[in-house]
Amino acid sequence: MELGRALAHEFDKQVLGAAVRSAIDNASATDPFAASKEIEDAVNTEPGIIDALFQMAQNFDEKYVPESDRYAFVTPATYYKLIHNAGTPGSLVNSDYASRNANGIETGNMYQVAGMQIVKCPHLPQGDNRYDSDGSGGTAPIATNPGTNNAYLGDASGLLALCWHPEAVGSVKLKDITLESEYIIQRQGTLMVSKMATGHGGLRPECVGTIATESLE
Repeated sequence: MELGRALAHEFDKQVLGAAVRSAIDNASATDPFAASKEIEDAVNTEPGIIDALFQMAQNFDEKYVPESDRYAFVTPATYYKLIHNAGTPGSLVNSDYASRNANGIETGNMYQVAGMQIVKCPHLPQGDNRYDSDGSGGTAPIATNPGTNNAYLGDASGLLALCWHPEAVGSVKLKDITLESEYIIQRQGTLMVSKMATGHGGLRPECVGTIATESLE
């Protein structure tokens, strides 16, 4: 079970990284219907984030992104910020404006904003992971060097939300999940290794957008 969770966690991190990388690389695409939406001056407050989510929903509508299966991934800090002002009229969890079965300050649950399902995501890309990933003290972007996972690196400083439809990113598998185990007599225990070979990349950049307090790189 723990091996499966570890693989799923790393899989999700790489998919999210690929989505953010695709959004950054395609924010200035010349074809407006193939460009990712980047809101880079969002206000980090409940009203500011909600306003940005509605802007993103409008952008998706204008680019014919399917209305079903739209998601907004946010950090726990952003998620609870959206819930915190529960007494404010029009709030996401105000009992006069939202169903108590779906949203509520007592449960800490929030479902949708602007037709996008809000997903609490602790491993949403944060900060700048392009530099010194190996601890060597280098200052050159890792993406310019040969290595692994270059497609998932970027500067996500200030990222508040990653909005997307599943068609934004494609995944390919060289090898599916395999499990190996061997009893080690010296340790009186069984070593278990689970692995898979997979990769991810941008597929439909118009299906992804970022909401941040500053420009992403």
